[in-house]
Amino acid sequence: MPDFSSTFFFCLSFYEVLLLSPTLDIETNLNLHENIKLSNEVVYYSDGPVGSRKTSSMYRFVAACPDARFTIGTSTNSMTEDIAAGFDALGVSCMPIHRNNKSGQGTAVRYREALKSGTRLVSVNYEVALKLQLDKLDRQLLADPNLFPGDDYSKIDLIVDEIMTVYKRFTLTGMMLSRTWVDTNFKIINTKNPAYYELQPNDAGMIQWRTGCLEEQQPLSKQQSAILDHAINPRFRVAIAVTEYEDLMKRKRLSLSFYVTVCPSVLRQYRTATIIGANFKKSMLYKMWKDEVNFQPHPYIAAKYHDFSHKHEAKVKFNHYYFCEPTFSKSRLEIIGNANANEKAALAVHKILFEKPEETPYIFAVNNAKEGEPKHPWITETGNGFAERISPNPRGMNAFKDRHASVYFAAVNFSNIDTAYLYAAHNITPSEAREAMTYENISQFHGRTAVREYDDTGDLYFFSPDRDSAYAMQAEFGGEEPIFIDLGFEEFRLEEKEKEKADYNANRNTKREDERWSNEDTKQYDGFTVGLWEKRGDSFPTFHENLAWHDILNVIHEQSKQKRSKMALPMIREGFFRDHNNHLRSGNIESTKMLQMDVDGSDVSPEDFSRFLADDLGLTHVIYNSISSTEACPRFHFLIPLDKPVNRSVNKRLFLTVAERIKQQYKDIRFDLEVGRDSINTAIYLACLPKKAGGEILIASEVAFLDVDAWLARRQITTAPEFATTLKPKTPTKRKRIDAPTIDHVGAMQIISEIALEHAKPGNYDSAFKTAGQALVYDHKMEREPAIQALASTLHLFPGKDRNSPQRLVNSLMSAQGYRG
Repeated sequence: MPDFSSTFFFCLSFYEVLLLSPTLDIETNLNLHENIKLSNEVVYYSDGPVGSRKTSSMYRFVAACPDARFTIGTSTNSMTEDIAAGFDALGVSCMPIHRNNKSGQGTAVRYREALKSGTRLVSVNYEVALKLQLDKLDRQLLADPNLFPGDDYSKIDLIVDEIMTVYKRFTLTGMMLSRTWVDTNFKIINTKNPAYYELQPNDAGMIQWRTGCLEEQQPLSKQQSAILDHAINPRFRVAIAVTEYEDLMKRKRLSLSFYVTVCPSVLRQYRTATIIGANFKKSMLYKMWKDEVNFQPHPYIAAKYHDFSHKHEAKVKFNHYYFCEPTFSKSRLEIIGNANANEKAALAVHKILFEKPEETPYIFAVNNAKEGEPKHPWITETGNGFAERISPNPRGMNAFKDRHASVYFAAVNFSNIDTAYLYAAHNITPSEAREAMTYENISQFHGRTAVREYDDTGDLYFFSPDRDSAYAMQAEFGGEEPIFIDLGFEEFRLEEKEKEKADYNANRNTKREDERWSNEDTKQYDGFTVGLWEKRGDSFPTFHENLAWHDILNVIHEQSKQKRSKMALPMIREGFFRDHNNHLRSGNIESTKMLQMDVDGSDVSPEDFSRFLADDLGLTHVIYNSISSTEACPRFHFLIPLDKPVNRSVNKRLFLTVAERIKQQYKDIRFDLEVGRDSINTAIYLACLPKKAGGEILIASEVAFLDVDAWLARRQITTAPEFATTLKPKTPTKRKRIDAPTIDHVGAMQIISEIALEHAKPGNYDSAFKTAGQALVYDHKMEREPAIQALASTLHLFPGKDRNSPQRLVNSLMSAQGYRG
């Protein structure tokens, strides 16, 4: 077997690897011989932009494993055929199975027969492969588990080509929902999240599921049948909101929402599992499963490129447009009228594309009309294909790579009840949910065009629904500043006051940026205050105030010895909570003195990372493992204390600045820092024993608390591709030094005492302590050791400071950029 760790091996292209190993075997080369028995076992993924040849890489990988059996999960019938054709081009036989066949047999039946016959390679819809859709035999097996043995997929390697949908919601209203239907047909189970119940069918529910009829022999509605299908299938969890259910029982409401999620255990039935998808870590699947699944990059199935710099080097111009300044929504469209909005948008697009010397055919997406309503028109849609309508969720479509323009005029946002559920049950914030649903659908849609063709050099025109999504597309694809297309609707415009509040131009307006990152008037407090949730899903935390840094280290050390399940892990958030009787974090945390960060897998050892934080950045920190950490792939959290409280905007600025510095350090090494968790409201898990031995991590290093003023003065701007517009970093402002005489130990103590007398009041001890240190180091130019000794001798004047505080403060002041003499 070749030594895969050698530099020579990894310098070879994938094609050269295949030439060296024409019979590359999945079991011996990738160590995937163990079936996925637990949800925290390895699940592989292949990430990269749309069109980055991930599927082509998968073809070659499967071709190089002739003794392994594969199922390729797809999202559409056409994609099932395309996958088979791709293998045929390599001389590999693949059986496509989908509902468009002449045999009359169902897809699931033919898939089951293909596997029993030993077929080596099959492409089929992933919902069939994962039994997210049940056929007749599946239903019989669920109704009577002793009827016949279940299907065995333990020798099959599953590759899902396109990211699966893992969340949906059904809503029953009016006549479909009698007050007792839920109570009669389901077991209502308390969950670890007190805001939601889980539903499982009881005997009466099983009867309705088998017969398809209510007790009165009336047929179930489609929604009721779908809810029962999902509730009875162990691959799903079905939940309802406690308050909605109670209001229904009290006759205060006539509707009820059912929240359905796919369990990570759905992948366990296969020998191994791999998921291929663009922007994988932005997906809802990743955000929902990452705490329960050990995701690892696939060692062979990989993207050819990871950005669109090749397009920009070829002088391709990316043109971005948008129609709506606030969030584009169905409610805004309904006020205007879908037909009216579509007509204006189509005319505007037509005018822009016809200003070019040549016509530019394009694809577009609009919302479907409600049942009984006429189809929403698009006036330039013609039979000649100039404007062709496709689904707003276009994953798997490859027929439009000759188009250079795409128009997304569909509203696909989650509703407030969706985002409330996702946040409460899965800790997915509303902004993360919008990224996973709205932005990813739009990105996939624009990605159906010629942007997929590596060598195509035609300019591209991307029309996104609103300003936020247009800027998100610019960040992903690069290109010109997005242009607002005013269709003449007030509902699509922002009022001037709203525009002033928006952050869209923050990176282009230095004055507004200065105001935004100001830390003046921030709520100050002494020591550290920690909100502690005993387990995930708890509503109300307990609060621990005026803690020293060593108190937090002691808690982490004790927790690191505890063996817990994921749902029983405590969570913390350091900060000043305005109202201790308010269980919400959003709007309740005024300031914080801690950066709380996650690393979701790394090729950098925690020990090396700790040395970087201490030696290069000069930061006190603690690093501890997550529950899914392993020796081969360490996953960990780390905390960095600040020298004073900061508000939510400054916290985000510091988080991103530190993250960017880390990113620069490890730009050529895998280091999966979770940069999306920069909100002051985001809690972090405490330490525990990892599920697998060898994943233990606990490293603490004392240097200096992060100097807020110094790091803000750096004003680091996130590195952007050459084609993007960036600002020049502002030169840090050096602190003016007072020409004061040098002092001895007694003089230093006298200065500290005077400062403490004037400033050391409850709630301001930390600030007063820093002021005293600045007076010694900056104003009187004391050397390091004498300054530390003077502060240590007067430590009693600043309650809450521990014995290491003087050393941390002086180290911080002397290493801060812009403050050196």
